[in-house]
Amino acid sequence: MLKNLFIIVFLFSSIDFVSQHLVGQRSAVAQNYKLPSYTNNRFEGFSGKQLAKQEIRNKKEGEKAKKELLKSHIKKQTKATQKRMKSSLKKSKRLLRNKSLVPRWLVWWKRKKAFSQRKENKYED
Repeated sequence: MLKNLFIIVFLFSSIDFVSQHLVGQRSAVAQNYKLPSYTNNRFEGFSGKQLAKQEIRNKKEGEKAKKELLKSHIKKQTKATQKRMKSSLKKSKRLLRNKSLVPRWLVWWKRKKAFSQRKENKYED
């Protein structure tokens, strides 16, 4: 009798343990498991090199699409806005490359021009 009671209690506890997924608790393995993006290609029989090439190609196509989207966004703007956007983009690219916004030769040329004008004005007075 005691043995049967123990078996019944054991069955109820095991049923409760198994049915926890209905309550919302899941095993840690099931929560963290994620299929890789190339599983469909694996099933089609691609080799590792082919998968790597395809991933690189997809990445390049994504970057290309992103650039085209940016260009189309610029083309939708008015002419003045396009110029302003392009100039600010050029400035930011130069700053990212750690270059000054104005080239050295241009600074030198403008300085020379300003100093020569100052000398001319000095002699005129």
